[in-house]
Amino acid sequence: MSGRRVPLPNFHGARAVVLHRRSPQVEPLTRQLARIGLEVTTVWPDLGADQVAAADVVFFDGDMCCDGQFPWPAGDPPVPLIALAASEAPGRLEWMLAQGICAHLPKPVGTGGVFSALVLASHAFAQRRALADEAADLRDRLRRRPQVARALMRLMAEEGLDQDAAYRALRAAAMQQRRSIEDYCAALLVGDGGAWEPAHGSQAEGGR
Repeated sequence: MSGRRVPLPNFHGARAVVLHRRSPQVEPLTRQLARIGLEVTTVWPDLGADQVAAADVVFFDGDMCCDGQFPWPAGDPPVPLIALAASEAPGRLEWMLAQGICAHLPKPVGTGGVFSALVLASHAFAQRRALADEAADLRDRLRRRPQVARALMRLMAEEGLDQDAAYRALRAAAMQQRRSIEDYCAALLVGDGGAWEPAHGSQAEGGR
């Protein structure tokens, strides 16, 4: 085996909600979850926002659940979502995918595959959240680029620096204050960045 090893999560003490009517088809699931160390709550047909807030993972009946049954915006579950389904009808599969599932278990559910589904769902959810956070950060930085440009032009005019030297100076000053360059430039423009104090040696870098 090669590549970076991903540590397996520890599910002991985690909380699972199973959104499924009571049925022999899912009893092995609840027993296996308990063996793994999870606290299990089974609900049907209503899933409350408070129950989701207290949960670490949600299993749901992919054959019977419908639009509006989840207390979150469609396709944006706040916890890993695992579908339980016997149907392979294209329409049902499309609906389950649209809910933002992270893993799937076929019904009737046996004892095998439950731990793997938990691991894969946890990993997929963490990756999805990381990508969403990264995209949000990039959108925010793009939105604030005009502020960086204004601070850059101001510094070039006040300190007589060329563009590259001014950017290096802003970046160094932001690092000194342990801020992002966007936060530093925004504060500088409203007079909350403190007196302009170029980093040591910044004026000598292609400046005057």
